[in-house]
Amino acid sequence: MPTDINQLYALVSNAETGGEKDPYIRTRVAPKEGSTAFGPVQITGRLIRGHLSPANVGRFTPEEQAFMRRMDSQAALFAKFGKEPAKPGYDARYDYGGSGDLIKTDADKKTYEQVAKKMMAYELERAKGDPRKAVEQWRGKKQSEDPTYFRKVFDGL
Repeated sequence: MPTDINQLYALVSNAETGGEKDPYIRTRVAPKEGSTAFGPVQITGRLIRGHLSPANVGRFTPEEQAFMRRMDSQAALFAKFGKEPAKPGYDARYDYGGSGDLIKTDADKKTYEQVAKKMMAYELERAKGDPRKAVEQWRGKKQSEDPTYFRKVFDGL
């Protein structure tokens, strides 16, 4: 079982966007309740806001915090637009499978990964080192609720 954050990031990234030419996209999956998941490990707006809370934000550098605020703003646009091309202000960048506007440079990609790994490390710590529980917290679903996803993450070990 991976307790190394680099390995855990790679496993989740592979399960989430491993088949994408460019993994820096909004999820292609459009559930009934909507989704703001974005990037290689599909960070959601809800997850970002939790890590921007006063109790958690101190683990991130000022540069990372600014990036996270930009990510939160993008998530708000994802929440506003999705499968509604006739909606005023619609832009395909914010629709499912769209690129958004967060990642513009290689430095942005590096910051995304740094932020994601810090967030994952926190989830692993909360899970007392249990990577399956950490992924459940990351995913927002228990393994029993989404066994296919957990097989994608862990069966290659």
